[in-house]
Amino acid sequence: MNKTKNILLSIAVVLVAALLFVAVYIIRQNAGDSESDSASGTAISVPEADLDSAVKIHLEQGGSTCDDSGVTIEEDKIIINKAGTYALEGSLTDGKVEVAASEAQVVLLLNGVSIKNPNGKAIDVDDAQLTSIQTLADTENTLQGGEGEPDEVSGAAISAYSDLALSGQGKLTVLGYRKHAIKSEKSILISSGDYVLEANEDGIHADDSLELQEANIEIKAGDDAVHADSSLTVSGGELKITEAEEGLESNQISVTGGNISITSSDDGMNAFGGKNNMGGGPGRLLDEENQKENADEDLPEPNLNISGGEIYINAEGDGIDSNGNLNISGGQIFVDGPTNGGNGALDSGSENGGEIAITGGTVLAAGASGMAETFDDTSKQYSFQVALSENYQSGDTVTITDGDGKEIYSHELGKTGNNIVFSSPDLKEGASYTVKVGDQEETITQDSISVADESSNTMGMGGGHPGRQGGGFGQRPQGDFREFQETNS
Repeated sequence: MNKTKNILLSIAVVLVAALLFVAVYIIRQNAGDSESDSASGTAISVPEADLDSAVKIHLEQGGSTCDDSGVTIEEDKIIINKAGTYALEGSLTDGKVEVAASEAQVVLLLNGVSIKNPNGKAIDVDDAQLTSIQTLADTENTLQGGEGEPDEVSGAAISAYSDLALSGQGKLTVLGYRKHAIKSEKSILISSGDYVLEANEDGIHADDSLELQEANIEIKAGDDAVHADSSLTVSGGELKITEAEEGLESNQISVTGGNISITSSDDGMNAFGGKNNMGGGPGRLLDEENQKENADEDLPEPNLNISGGEIYINAEGDGIDSNGNLNISGGQIFVDGPTNGGNGALDSGSENGGEIAITGGTVLAAGASGMAETFDDTSKQYSFQVALSENYQSGDTVTITDGDGKEIYSHELGKTGNNIVFSSPDLKEGASYTVKVGDQEETITQDSISVADESSNTMGMGGGHPGRQGGGFGQRPQGDFREFQETNS
């Protein structure tokens, strides 16, 4: 009997030990997941805020006031020392608001604010867990860091060492004359509101991840309009980039929605990283900083994925460029690509083993043929590429018709070039299509998933490889990209 009891007791001890081991393992895994989420900054949420219960701060040059113990005023520097919601109104012509609330969540309600700091940052988040900047309805707010000419020192008009969330129902103008307009050492979420950003370098810069949701944003930048070191997601809203060296730049780029218009002197979109020094437009291949950025083998394989949105790109570098994989599964995309032969309207990291594939959406990518690339045979949607014998001109219309003469697609070209890549869900295997641009016509037979006519020049570094040539026809997009560009100009 005692022997049986001992056996049962031993079994019970083993079961309890096993359960404890499993429990500890699960707790550690969950803790690890939480740390990972925090580090990646992908779980930013916008805190709710109420104006009535907020701490009121009145800004006035030489006479700012606040009666809350969590706020210290040192001449024209307003320091927020603890968690809470703070409503700012008034103006500073030479001052700043500083957040120094360790591991705290701080909400700043902008209620018709103008803050200018000629020698530094307008909003300086020195310490916090999350800083949320929210514009109140029917207000116009301006934040300016630096003056006019570029500054040699680093900084931004809005500078944060915490995660940063921007939202609201008002308008915010951010002038980054020191360096960037908006900068976070961690992650940034812009979920709503109207923004006008101007910067000597980047319009928006996140050292980790960045997401744009339903905001309306206009950017003029001296370098990248929107940059994230880790990942960049655009899921909605309107984004108009009027001037930049590169439009969207990150290691991982995902566009799932929104109306996007990009004008850039280099790449329109660029997923950087990879094993070589390729990437960037004319003159950038030999730039050491660019080589380091585009050849960082510690970064994940670059991916640029587009699954939705209406996108117009006017780029003098590559239109849509990934140093790894470029995948399109949806959206309406038009690229007025480069006029120089050293770049292409589409560019993938094929030299790194990357793919350039399309499974959905409508794409017309136009530009010079020298480095032109097209969709490869891993695609699930038909596409084709045509290189014309003579250059088309800005203002010419490209029209694509099927074998019955039915118009499938028509669009006015914004620049000169001689190469067309097209893809659409309406393309069918075995069908013939005619591309007409000005007085030139080319007929293509869609005899494979990706077709290039014999005159298409896809040789050279960054260009398509034999067996990976193609492009495609398809339905005419709803609306007109040129109209979208003009209405947002």
